[in-house]
Amino acid sequence: MEIINYENLSRPESKYHYKKIRSCFYSQKNDGVTIIVLAYARLEKARACVENILKYTVPGYKLILLDNGTSDNSISDYFESVKYAEKKVVRFSKNITGVYALNKVFKCLDSEYVVMISDDIIVTPNWLDNLLICAESDESIGMVVPSSTNVSNLQLETLGGFENIEEMQEKAAKFNISDPRKWEEKIRLIPTATLYRREIFETVGMYDVGFMHDFGDDDFTFRVRRAGYKLMLCRDTFVHHDHDQTALPQERIDIMTQSKEFFRDKYKGIDAWDDTSNYISFAYSSINFSESKGKTLLAIDVKCGVPILEMKNKCRANETGLSFCKAYSSDSKYFIDLQSVSDEVVCGNVESMLNDEEKEYDYVILGNPINTYSNPMKLLRKLNSLLKNDGYIIFAVRNTNNVISLLNMLGVEVSSDDSQPKAISYKDFLNSLSVLKYTNADVSTIPLSINQELNDQIKNLIISMDVNMDKESIYQNILTQDYWITAHR
Repeated sequence: MEIINYENLSRPESKYHYKKIRSCFYSQKNDGVTIIVLAYARLEKARACVENILKYTVPGYKLILLDNGTSDNSISDYFESVKYAEKKVVRFSKNITGVYALNKVFKCLDSEYVVMISDDIIVTPNWLDNLLICAESDESIGMVVPSSTNVSNLQLETLGGFENIEEMQEKAAKFNISDPRKWEEKIRLIPTATLYRREIFETVGMYDVGFMHDFGDDDFTFRVRRAGYKLMLCRDTFVHHDHDQTALPQERIDIMTQSKEFFRDKYKGIDAWDDTSNYISFAYSSINFSESKGKTLLAIDVKCGVPILEMKNKCRANETGLSFCKAYSSDSKYFIDLQSVSDEVVCGNVESMLNDEEKEYDYVILGNPINTYSNPMKLLRKLNSLLKNDGYIIFAVRNTNNVISLLNMLGVEVSSDDSQPKAISYKDFLNSLSVLKYTNADVSTIPLSINQELNDQIKNLIISMDVNMDKESIYQNILTQDYWITAHR
């Protein structure tokens, strides 16, 4: 008979919030951390990874060294030689996939936090302390990652460049100063040296092994966020991702393409990249974030809600704060994800539903081009009525005078949307804003996505034209897809 010892656990009090109850089954100490190093067939990288963990992490953590099926004994022999008291070596006889191996180990852990580190990660001074400070600041934080080299999803940090690991560590020691203003909440995360709150695995399950190489991270972080946990990027902390950025082999490209479709299928049409891109971050640059607290946001058609989180992050960075957010969406597939980042969510025909909206907001964001709606000018007036004095409105105008329509007439196939925007110039909207007494309106342009060869042909054609106009302005205008306007009242 096997007896499972629960003597160190206490039954949670029923008055606790359900999220608090989850955490009661794991260690409540900050040093309740298990670090897992996942290695496969790269001895020198594994050695550098482990040596820097031992050097730059305060003892007290448990260390699991995982050899994921290396064909010889090089990795496992090295792991056995590592001198650390709370160490355990695990070796799988065959490499199935990384997530399959991690799932097996995750199920056996009971520490409050788990850190997963791939063998090509080199940690730096204070890395774990900083991640724990962030995680401990809010019980709703489920995952935390540092910034790093060689990573996507706007998690990149280079420290200004470095020539060797010694220089990198010196720069990182000065960089890694905990600062909550540099924390960013994200829609999804790319794991590097990732800190997990252990309870999330009980809540959302393990990694989905149906995603063999790509989009498994996107899937897992989607599930964590949808379960009510926050995903945090610590820009106050840096680790080095010693990863070769050479071109992927065709086999991996094919798997990635297939996995992207798997994600769309699992999430009912949501695209892991297009629907979670930070596509209007530039539009916040002209906003003067004051010291006043309790700002409110109305967000309309912002896909999964990245512009909402960007506004929250900007407010945090400027020590203000966003007290309330309401989101409207024309597409119900975004409802669940908007719920995870907004206080209220409404789906349907936004133009008609906004007629019943009466609350005034400090910020109003319209995610789709305003001239793709049925009555753009009426919509602008309504949004204006929902904006407080001294508030900001952000919206785009789709350029209907770009080269796409000309190319389609000439039989050149160029990808475009199906929105059929109204032929209203962004200057017409600027004039309307002036009439509505806006004191300032900044304009940013988003270029069309066309290949360089076609771009050069268009530029040469314009240069050869015999017109008495500014040819550079013509060129810029016809290659612009959207004009984004940030206006202050």
